[in-house]
Amino acid sequence: MQAKTIIRLDASPYQRESFFRREQEVAGLFGLTYLYADAQHRELSYPLPDGYGGPYILVSNTHTKFTELPQEILEQTELLIHANSGYDNFKGSGFQKWNFPVVLGNQVRAPAVVEYILGHLFERFAVHVHQANWSAGRHWNRPLLSEQSILIIGHGHIGQKLKDSLSPLVSSLSVFDPYLPNQSGKIIGHDYQEELRNHLKHKNIVLMACGLNGRNRHMIGMRELSLLAKDNLIINAARGALIKEEDLIAHLKGNPHAYAICDVFEKEPYQDQFSGLNNIHLTSHIAGVSQHLEDHMVRFLQHVLSDFSQATQKKGQGPSSFLTKYQDLLLKERLRDGVLI
Repeated sequence: MQAKTIIRLDASPYQRESFFRREQEVAGLFGLTYLYADAQHRELSYPLPDGYGGPYILVSNTHTKFTELPQEILEQTELLIHANSGYDNFKGSGFQKWNFPVVLGNQVRAPAVVEYILGHLFERFAVHVHQANWSAGRHWNRPLLSEQSILIIGHGHIGQKLKDSLSPLVSSLSVFDPYLPNQSGKIIGHDYQEELRNHLKHKNIVLMACGLNGRNRHMIGMRELSLLAKDNLIINAARGALIKEEDLIAHLKGNPHAYAICDVFEKEPYQDQFSGLNNIHLTSHIAGVSQHLEDHMVRFLQHVLSDFSQATQKKGQGPSSFLTKYQDLLLKERLRDGVLI
């Protein structure tokens, strides 16, 4: 590793000065100078201040405007660490031509998102009313999670964890991801819609666990919703625009036994478009947030830097062993026929 400076390109509103100090301490462990977007301005201005020379390691988030990064910084960058699972803001940045790896932080928030989804599932199917006395009739209209037919859309870090968690509990569980081989070994790719509809037929529960790209916006609309069982549950903690909101509203209005749990929306912040509906539960893009999120982010940064430093110091190997180890987290591995999936 030849880098001299770590640059945190942007900061989120919730990040405090203590977070930057901890990242600075990590940078110091590797002999790196640390430059950060301060708590007031939340983004850097260019040119950089004196004393912060390259080569660089960049740290970004969902607020980073990659199209505005100066070319002279990109030319001196060895590694970019994007500690978010979302990477919508890379579109149009020309990252395909960058000669340095971009490591995504999917694993940082994935456990929290999985717990969010599982928590709501159990809340819907395993709520036990306080009852101190024995019921003479012992009749309880209680649907079991094991009796449901569940579809997980997306088989990345979150989808895999959901499948592993639910497989021992559910008799009917399937996963749809058009960019991975299906049971017959075929990769469907961008022309996935008909296959998706086949998977949706008579499903009770749909769990969204895929990213948003230029080909799957509104992948679920009225036609897809109409294929579900009447007592269906949809949980979307992925991206709001995966589901056409006006169709979801009509679906919920026309099907009182249907229910939706949404943590994300087409336009954020929330525009009050679901007001008046009793069969929807809303949260404000918090599925991936946890009490110790900043701890996880700092540890991820340190772990990646350690692996990168060790790999680049090995004689005759260069960064190849690092790229192999982080293959599942590299941005370029998300590219399919010019589309980030």
